Amino acid sequence: MHSARSLPGAEYVPELSMYLEMLRSVVDSETAARKRAEAALAEERARHARILQDIQRECREPFVVPALLDAFVAVSQVVDSISDPQAD
Repeated sequence: MHSARSLPGAEYVPELSMYLEMLRSVVDSETAARKRAEAALAEERARHARILQDIQRECREPFVVPALLDAFVAVSQVVDSISDPQAD
């Protein structure tokens, strides 16, 4: 019967064990990075979904656009009255 040391290639076992541990470490690191990236992607998708919902709500029940239009008209009237005082 052969001992583990007398088998062909037995001298490579320690090196292969270290290589396997290094590969496991790399896989663990890559797995953690992938999970972080997937979590960031999920957060970004949720943010985009909220923005889309806000846009859809704004289209159904406009609030900001008419208020901004009124403000621009008021500012325009003030600027016109200041820049051309004889127009009144």
